[in-house]
Amino acid sequence: MLLRDLLAVPELRLSLLHEPQGALQRQVRRVCATDLLHPERYLSGEDLVLSGLVWRRSPEDSEVFVQTLVAGRATALAAGDALLGCIPDDVIEACRRHDLPLIEVSTEVSFSDIIEYTVSAVTAERGERLSASLGRQRKLLAEMAAGRSLADLAERTSSEIGSTCRVLTPTGRSIVAGSDPLDPGELDRVTAAYLTAPRLPSVVRASPARTCTVFGVGPALENRLTSWFVAVDGEPGDWPADAAELVGEFASIVALDRSRQDEGSRAIRHIVDETSALA
Repeated sequence: MLLRDLLAVPELRLSLLHEPQGALQRQVRRVCATDLLHPERYLSGEDLVLSGLVWRRSPEDSEVFVQTLVAGRATALAAGDALLGCIPDDVIEACRRHDLPLIEVSTEVSFSDIIEYTVSAVTAERGERLSASLGRQRKLLAEMAAGRSLADLAERTSSEIGSTCRVLTPTGRSIVAGSDPLDPGELDRVTAAYLTAPRLPSVVRASPARTCTVFGVGPALENRLTSWFVAVDGEPGDWPADAAELVGEFASIVALDRSRQDEGSRAIRHIVDETSALA
């Protein structure tokens, strides 16, 4: 869910004390309640951190705590003022210096209320996204069964996310070049990134003017030297919501299409072998 949606819930009575640019569009995927000065081990990114400020022993502690949250890619800090009677100025200033959204939690609202609401909302959103993902996959499969080519499906996916999708081999051969093909130098950098990246998807600078994100096709344990991959212009952070999932669904269809082609090739090879034996 978005931070703005959480702040809009009237019964939670949350007040935004510091709002960096674009803060309301930040995602909240988890809730972490902590009063440790160094809670980094419990942060996984895009967390709403709830704290009663028990960790604060001196103004210098605010800088340490906020720096830790920023390093852990926390979405925002929601601080309760029941212990100190207010949110200290040094906490507010530390959040301003590090562009971390700061939310004041009313003494009339418990952390458990915030946690319960957020977990329910995030779970419901995940269910909706899963349902939408399954619907898109069924549509892609239906179009594939109806005879639509991989190039057609790539064009449709490109149109939906606003970035060109391509299907390539590890040697740089284009299965689907897309509307804006990569030049030889870009192909070399993209394929090298696909073959050497410790994990996928991976972002690569193909040229000074182009950044691509590469996705694997097929099982994660498949040998990359013999598999295809999908290269999409841009980075996931620049794409619309759910665009990365849509590309992943397209990659699954590419894997299915390649498997079908391999089955056809094996069948033809078997016929050729039998014909040669008869001859």
